[in-house]
Amino acid sequence: MAKVAKIGLWGGAGGSSHYDIEVAPRRLESLIISSGEVIYSLEFSYIDHSGQQHTSGTWGGYGPNKGNKRTKIQLGLIEYVTEVSGTIGPFDRAPAGVITSLTFITNKGSYGPFGEVRGTPFHIPVQDNGSIVGFFARAGWYVDAFGIYVNPKQKTVEDDDDEDSLAKIGPWGWNGGSHRDIKVAPRRLESVTIHSGNVIDSLEFSYSDRDGQKHSIGPWGGLGGTAYTIELGPLEFLTGICGTMGPFNEAPDRDVVTSLTLITNARRRGPFGRGGGSPFQIPMRGNGSIVGFFGCADSFVHAIGVYANPHLQEAPAPQTGLTRIGPWGRSGGESHYVDAPEPHRLVSVTIRSGDVIDSIEFSYADHDGSEQVVGPWGGPGGNAYKIELMPLESLQGITGTFGPLDAASPDTVVITSLTFSTNQCLSYGPFGQGAGGGGTPFTAPGESDGCIVGFFARAGCYLDALGVYTRTDAQLY
Repeated sequence: MAKVAKIGLWGGAGGSSHYDIEVAPRRLESLIISSGEVIYSLEFSYIDHSGQQHTSGTWGGYGPNKGNKRTKIQLGLIEYVTEVSGTIGPFDRAPAGVITSLTFITNKGSYGPFGEVRGTPFHIPVQDNGSIVGFFARAGWYVDAFGIYVNPKQKTVEDDDDEDSLAKIGPWGWNGGSHRDIKVAPRRLESVTIHSGNVIDSLEFSYSDRDGQKHSIGPWGGLGGTAYTIELGPLEFLTGICGTMGPFNEAPDRDVVTSLTLITNARRRGPFGRGGGSPFQIPMRGNGSIVGFFGCADSFVHAIGVYANPHLQEAPAPQTGLTRIGPWGRSGGESHYVDAPEPHRLVSVTIRSGDVIDSIEFSYADHDGSEQVVGPWGGPGGNAYKIELMPLESLQGITGTFGPLDAASPDTVVITSLTFSTNQCLSYGPFGQGAGGGGTPFTAPGESDGCIVGFFARAGCYLDALGVYTRTDAQLY
């Protein structure tokens, strides 16, 4: 099968349907975007590696408003998309966020912005003659979130099938100072060492090439900060990084990378650095992995980009152990627990919320691979938001608040907000009023070498208290 890297999603937590393509793309031919205040829908056509044309979409635009502008981008014969940028923010019936604007950059020019440029920015540049050749998404009334397929080399069909093709994506940050890169193509990342204090001072890493030879790279950057080394296990690989970039008083004329978090198929390490500035994220999908880095660095790390291996064999399922943590909240409502069989992997979470969290429902796969649905626990109020986790995506932590239901019911304490964070650098929420000051904050972390696989709770008309089941992936180390 032809190798293309699947990267994303970027966007909010909503969208009633997941959309994807079935045949690997080789070349993007056209896009149709319906936009207004936000991106309402997306449609595109592409050529596969056999020369067949495919049309995907329309994805989104299922509400009464379809957008007041419909634009078709027809790419030229030697034109290809090298970068997508945009913004994410809340809108109308989608408080959890949608794609509010998109801009497409090609080797010939720029198209957009489409929609209104407001909210949290993102941009996804592709290097070394690679190109963006397709998309996947979550959508309903609007395009809530989307991701990209990257063809590592925009050359011939034969070149695209090269086993050593890597996608070079980025960099994020200030593209100045000394440019840093590797000379031998990486196949597997083995370790990463980050020196950090207030910001990322330096980066070094080691990897194996296709012949099994080990290469040690760096350090790129200065001598400050404390060293943190992450050694990847034999069956562990890097599935994403996220971070922030912005000004720093010791480098006033140029941005630096102010924080980094590394996400593997087994754990989350970081954040390193104190953060601040504009966020960025590179979440891989499918069996893809990050196998190396490039960037810019002098006294600090000013920019970082990644080499992505489109396909890396997924590790076999490990043995698990469950830990029960919590609950957070108060003692109202009835107790709810997971009955046998015990959860092995969380599949989806559905939250109903308005001013507070009305209910929670979730599904999980047990150790035999059968899917179990639990809940809803709580009442029928609020709007429903469903989070569907991808095959290699796991829930790493929950933050939220609990407090009085309202001013008239100061003694009725419920969960007032929830936000979910995964190993793919994604954050879903906040759901409920907590972002506006909804009571006492709490954090429900996953195990340092595991993830959250289920919940227990107390609930009546609302969600009164919430706890988590975590699973430790001991065999990955």
